[in-house]
Amino acid sequence: MPHLSYWERSFYFKNTDVVIIGGGIVGLSTGISLLEKQAHLRVLILEKNYLPLGASTKNAGFACFGSPSELLEDLKKSSADQVFTLFNRRFQGIQKLIQRTGPTALDLKPFGGYELIHPELSSIEIGQKELDYLNQEIEQQTGLKSYYRFKNEQLETWGLTEFESLVANEHESCINPMWMIHTLQEMFRSKGGKLIHGIGIKSWQDQDEAVEIELEDAYRFHAKQLLFCVNGFAKRFFPELEVNPARNSVLLIETEKPIPFRGCFHINCGYVYFRELDGKLLIGGGRNLDFETESTDAFGINETIKMYLCNLVSQYILPDQKFAVVEQWSGILGLGEVKKPIIKQLAQNIYVAVRLGGMGVAIGSLVGEEAADLLLKNERFA
Repeated sequence: MPHLSYWERSFYFKNTDVVIIGGGIVGLSTGISLLEKQAHLRVLILEKNYLPLGASTKNAGFACFGSPSELLEDLKKSSADQVFTLFNRRFQGIQKLIQRTGPTALDLKPFGGYELIHPELSSIEIGQKELDYLNQEIEQQTGLKSYYRFKNEQLETWGLTEFESLVANEHESCINPMWMIHTLQEMFRSKGGKLIHGIGIKSWQDQDEAVEIELEDAYRFHAKQLLFCVNGFAKRFFPELEVNPARNSVLLIETEKPIPFRGCFHINCGYVYFRELDGKLLIGGGRNLDFETESTDAFGINETIKMYLCNLVSQYILPDQKFAVVEQWSGILGLGEVKKPIIKQLAQNIYVAVRLGGMGVAIGSLVGEEAADLLLKNERFA
């Protein structure tokens, strides 16, 4: 943008209150929350790519809260209070997303969530005792009764007979993440927000009363506050932050026969997940096979993981059926040792909202609202 007109400069860059770096679910949710709370604010979102670059539109489209084995694995590392408080945040976050956009705008398919159990695929033991404990804790946090239940009879109906058992819940749903982002973009713009794609930030300098921002084309302007919602790319901007990139692979598979099951399916602590999508099988995950290689913010497909996912399909999910991978992509997550977002003020006018922990769909709306509240504590917006 080396030759901006008066109209362009006035519309996008004059008297800017907040600049948000990153146009994914957190950036858009923050912008919407800011304008819901103070409609007069001039808020600008800058997204480096022509579509959100991380995982907001590259995920599997699961509105889920955590499979039984994921929760049991988390309990080995964190307290029960931390684990089930996070579960409740995921549940409340998805409710906020649905209330904000409406279910139709998400292409919401409330088919429920399922964990498939086989001893060769996971070391986590799940029996009625474990489910009773999880259900008790979940009810205390959310009020939902008998959240998980065994539904083994469904295995034969769906042709998933290679698995030993199936745990079901009725509260999870599939969504279309591109519809989600499109709807949030439209909401943000309808409230007066400005959004520019295809330009990144080159540098920034906190100057007490404002932040001087330099874009990649060398254009400079000022804003009162600067917020980074860059999740898996956070270390590119702030190497000191405890957030690490993690690449996740997704395959879309065309099958010989119609997919007989619907819903969000999980295997092995959520490391593998699959669903029916437009008559095809979407399957993703598997980074636990090669944590080192997948700890990257570079897009690409790990062939070892791809082979593993295809083997799961041929041996367990669609045995004795021919299939072909017709599409593949990857997304970049932001993870940490603790499953807790970083929503933090780094300098007088500079903030971050990152480390969604692979839970962006679930908690992105809440993180955006909390980031907005943090920015609005600044005395110049009081």
